[in-house]
Amino acid sequence: MPFASIDREETRKSCVSLGGSVRIDLLEQDGEFLGLGAVSCGGVSLRNPRRPMFVFIRNPWGIQLCNFRIAQHEERAGETRLIFTMDAFQDGLMDWQLHECRPVRNVSGLVQRADAGHGR
Repeated sequence: MPFASIDREETRKSCVSLGGSVRIDLLEQDGEFLGLGAVSCGGVSLRNPRRPMFVFIRNPWGIQLCNFRIAQHEERAGETRLIFTMDAFQDGLMDWQLHECRPVRNVSGLVQRADAGHGR
């Protein structure tokens, strides 16, 4: 599977509004939910949309949930509900004595230079 990129043409973005002033972009690509993109409140950006944010779920018995897809997106008065489907696969048992870092999916160019405005 090629790396995902939020710049690809196939990336689908839908927006959820909460309370009128909070906006959250939901990013999907090739049917898979990548995560939350841009988040803003009153027009002020609260996070960088270049790196979608979502969960990583793996239990102590090594069952991992992945390939999340939005099965249903409901918006009712005062409530937004996302219902997901996902795949589960058996990995190895988790060793509780060993710290394990969460794997991160590469969704953008990691070697891109920082914005010139940040002085880096």
